[in-house]
Amino acid sequence: MKRSNVEINFDDESFQLSKGGKILISDNWKNYKLVSIHMDQYGRPDLRLYKTPDGEFQDLPISRTNAQLQEFRDYVQARIATRTARESNLQVVEAC
Repeated sequence: MKRSNVEINFDDESFQLSKGGKILISDNWKNYKLVSIHMDQYGRPDLRLYKTPDGEFQDLPISRTNAQLQEFRDYVQARIATRTARESNLQVVEAC
């Protein structure tokens, strides 16, 4: 019987979701704007990454891993906030 475990590999730039040795998702943190904790249809918590505030999202089944849910959400939020801070660090200069 083949075992299908879920793994989330990540670093400061990107993440990769694998199940049973197959890569299901591979993406960069910079492609997302928000992160939240979402309960799936079975009541298990997932990490939900939003590309737009009210639109496209991606769920990471964090409850199927041995990761600490709140700590991982905080880590992802920091990656997203760092990217947002770098992008929105533009200053307006007014010329007279």
